[in-house]
Amino acid sequence: MPEFADLNRTLVDTAYVTIGWSLLGFQRAQVRRRELGHQLEELARAVDMAVAPLRVDLNRRVDGLEDRLPDQARLAVRSLREVAKLPEQLLRAQPSHPSTES
Repeated sequence: MPEFADLNRTLVDTAYVTIGWSLLGFQRAQVRRRELGHQLEELARAVDMAVAPLRVDLNRRVDGLEDRLPDQARLAVRSLREVAKLPEQLLRAQPSHPSTES
């Protein structure tokens, strides 16, 4: 029977080691996910800063074009521009880290 006791102990130890490695792997994945989230935020800020002057220039040009349009077309362009702003406003309103605690 001592052989079965050793076998049983070996199986239990193997289970504990397997569970331990699994937990370490899961924790490492969480840390990596958070690191990637921070990197993506930094990238998004850099892109936003690079695109900001282009956005200002485009808005200035559309303003100039809008001023030359007939009234009905001007109102349509203004409405479309307002609708086009909604997705950006929604994205900017999102929290940067919705689940950093997990």
